[in-house]
Amino acid sequence: MRVISVIMGVYNAENSVERAVRSLYTYTGDMEVIAVNDGSKDGTADKLFRLSEEFPSLKVFSLEENCGLTYCLNFALEKSAGEFVARMDADDICRVGRFEKQLAFLNGHPDYAFTGGGARLFDEKGVYARRSFPAQPQLSDIIRGNPFIHPTLLFRREALLKVGGYRDVSKTVRSEDYDLVFRLYAARLYGYNLQDDLISYYEPRNLAKKHTFRTRRNEFYVRMYGSRLNRSVKGRFYAFKPLILAFLPAGLYRRLHKNREEKL
Repeated sequence: MRVISVIMGVYNAENSVERAVRSLYTYTGDMEVIAVNDGSKDGTADKLFRLSEEFPSLKVFSLEENCGLTYCLNFALEKSAGEFVARMDADDICRVGRFEKQLAFLNGHPDYAFTGGGARLFDEKGVYARRSFPAQPQLSDIIRGNPFIHPTLLFRREALLKVGGYRDVSKTVRSEDYDLVFRLYAARLYGYNLQDDLISYYEPRNLAKKHTFRTRRNEFYVRMYGSRLNRSVKGRFYAFKPLILAFLPAGLYRRLHKNREEKL
């Protein structure tokens, strides 16, 4: 069994996927990378297959049609063999030392099921801010918003399997990670955030609203579902937050979003 399996869903990422994959291989330990090409229409497949010739532990699977991130992650999880399972996106960059730090933490803290960390935010103009969350998120933090950065996470494999991986249903689109965190905590499988920056996270600095009304509605569903699982009455009130945000003007949303950023 491999020590780490990195699972990636890749869609139309020919301009960034090589950078992402190469950044993973700054880790020299026992690792495999499972990349699922999600029906890309550009040169993503060619880039991935050329990289797999250079990195034998990079396993590439191509889907004929676009099936969505959640499907790809469950597909990759099924194909993986790692004791630990890591997330990574095709437009982000894994920072040197990420997996060493995460493995050291989980090996030294058997009471935690997964760990994440902070991220440097960057776009075409360079790095401009960072984002981080509390070290020991409690349910009271989770009902207010997801306190984990999805592509920084490293899970114990048995924890993911215990909750059935990601829920591949239409109501979790763009909130599949939040849904997973709710279900892990309901199963008493808790996470920890290292206060190190583990990845460089691609996010344009003048980003308009990231979510449509549909994805905000999905987040409302995930919050309600997760609050019921965790028996949180307060969480059901917080569930209405994304519906309120859906009607905010783009300029006000950007200002609120920037409050989550920390200056370098």
